[in-house]
Amino acid sequence: MKDRPASLYAQLALCVAFSVFMLKGGAWWLTGSVGLFSDALESLVNIFSSALAWLALYLASLPSDEHYPYGRDKIEYFCSGVIAGMVLATSAGIAWAAIDRLFEAAPIVQIQLGSVLALLATLLNASLAWVLHRAGQRLRSVSLQADAVHLGVDVKTTIGVLVGVWLAYWSEIYWLDPLVALLVAVMIAIEGYELARSAVDGLLDASLPQDDLQQIHKVLDKFRENNDGDVRFHALRTRAAGRRRFINLHVLVPGYWSVDRGHTLLEEIEKELLEYLPHSTMSTHLEPIESPNSYMDMGLDRRWL
Repeated sequence: MKDRPASLYAQLALCVAFSVFMLKGGAWWLTGSVGLFSDALESLVNIFSSALAWLALYLASLPSDEHYPYGRDKIEYFCSGVIAGMVLATSAGIAWAAIDRLFEAAPIVQIQLGSVLALLATLLNASLAWVLHRAGQRLRSVSLQADAVHLGVDVKTTIGVLVGVWLAYWSEIYWLDPLVALLVAVMIAIEGYELARSAVDGLLDASLPQDDLQQIHKVLDKFRENNDGDVRFHALRTRAAGRRRFINLHVLVPGYWSVDRGHTLLEEIEKELLEYLPHSTMSTHLEPIESPNSYMDMGLDRRWL
């Protein structure tokens, strides 16, 4: 069965984010809780982040062309960086409101109905997080996986907020409400930092995750053993752009090999790597193992003696 496009999941996330914001906004309006206000404000950010994720996934799905020969997958990292900035700004806004309420604590009202609305919003978020997590892993979508993680944090945040609001309501120690909001602000700030770091890694072409690198080395070791040491590898460089992996590799073989034999080996290596690491674009370069010049291009720039 043909898989649904990632942009469809982003559209679903946008619709759910709007519904969740309305529910949490209603909970805050009913109770006057600054903790629930912080939760609602985070949901407002979810609306903008879901819209950006949809835009990023749409642009990333466009085919490569002469102007963008490597595709547009990196747009997901740009959008993740923008979302990270929004998350950090939201954290600062929540902290400001919480600190202000610490000195002017106010009673909490209609907590029962407000809690019901917040719990309904949490169930929606939890269900969506599960769907996006599975889709993000299957489609190797940075945006969907980041959105799933964000929603998972949102679920935990709402539960924590409700616990704090009810403690403040039962004990009538109303400064507990803004204290919970401050804790929410810290959690959101940490999440924003992680999003920003992930975006920077993608934009700066960080190497593939360790699990992927181990799989690459496992395949290369197999070819070394099968060729009795006549085949070596160096200058392995990897990066990711959204769901696509890029793998560059130099393959050293005996100089007496024919071009056809060397090319056949490269085809076999690339085919096996693709079996373990789908959605990969590979570039392999054949070199004679005996030539000193073959060892002058192991770094990013070629060295000449």
